[in-house]
Amino acid sequence: MAVEGLEVPGTGGLKSVLSPDNPTSFAHMILLEKVCGEDHVCVSDLSVKFTSPKVVCSQGFPVEVSVEVANSGEDSSEAELTLVHPSSIPFVRAKRPSGPGQVAVWCVSNTRGLENLTHTVCPLSSSVLRQEARVTVLMSFTVFEETCLRERLALNVFVTT
Repeated sequence: MAVEGLEVPGTGGLKSVLSPDNPTSFAHMILLEKVCGEDHVCVSDLSVKFTSPKVVCSQGFPVEVSVEVANSGEDSSEAELTLVHPSSIPFVRAKRPSGPGQVAVWCVSNTRGLENLTHTVCPLSSSVLRQEARVTVLMSFTVFEETCLRERLALNVFVTT
């Protein structure tokens, strides 16, 4: 990390000066903890619980679903939640309920050609989904083309690491 003086307000552009006796950079080791058992190989045990209300087949109708991912195993690196849904109900946004330990969720949707399906992928944590952790994601969709929906709406949800 480098240390550089900042401009002091009201001094006409003067910068604070570091004593020549002090180093201009420093290094510090940071230890990262990863819970992976005695074999040092992380084996996660991820499960998904999905809840959804009844969907009204009307253009513009909002569809709100809740997805909970639980890790019953060891730490999981780079866990991602994937929803496969008809392109007729496009993904709008994802958010986490407020509370301790909650982080932002950023999702990306890609439509798959002739299949008329969209894959929405959401990383669940910036680095590690800890053992015994639970993550809830509230996802919003909108009915775009009611003619594409039948009596049942199929959403496939899975999590990978």
